[in-house]
Amino acid sequence: MNLMRRTSESPSWPSDIEKTFTKVNERKVRVLLRGTATEGCMNRGMSSEDELKLSWEFRRDNGRWESIRVPAPWQQRHPDFHGTGEYRARLTREDDGPFFLRFEGVATKAHLSVNGLSAGTHIGAWTPFTIDITPHLHAEKARPNELLLRVDELPDHFSGGFLFAIGRGFGGIWGRVSRVRTASTIEEQCPSCAKTRPDH
Repeated sequence: MNLMRRTSESPSWPSDIEKTFTKVNERKVRVLLRGTATEGCMNRGMSSEDELKLSWEFRRDNGRWESIRVPAPWQQRHPDFHGTGEYRARLTREDDGPFFLRFEGVATKAHLSVNGLSAGTHIGAWTPFTIDITPHLHAEKARPNELLLRVDELPDHFSGGFLFAIGRGFGGIWGRVSRVRTASTIEEQCPSCAKTRPDH
């Protein structure tokens, strides 16, 4: 019996798992990473991060755009959808300083473009990651920047852990999105959390 294989009879997104994600976000993924170096990173220096309150839109398989809540798995809106979707939002910078975009959790493969330019790629359902978007931002601070995040759920990917194995996979931006101001801050807070590589 292959537990990793998804079937049409697999259960859809249940309310108890949704509640679990709410608690996870409130505790900054500490439950999932207890005893790891990343947990220590989350306990230190949160003041160096600014959570971004962006108006996100989402579409499935190049369909129509619709408003969606972030952070939350897309199964809250589309319980039976397991595939590839896209998120978009507009970001206006308030200063000329470095701008590292930090995602606490995206399931599972994420590719970020900023103003039409590829900025970085990450794979992993539970691991936080950062992308330096400074070179891709408009020089004019008042000019909005277009963020486009393409997400592939990859239902059978090993990083999903037991939820994927029992057919309760999830996809989308389920963790907070924040600004981290300097690369040195990232490295000091979390030496084990490598910055996501650019994907050109």
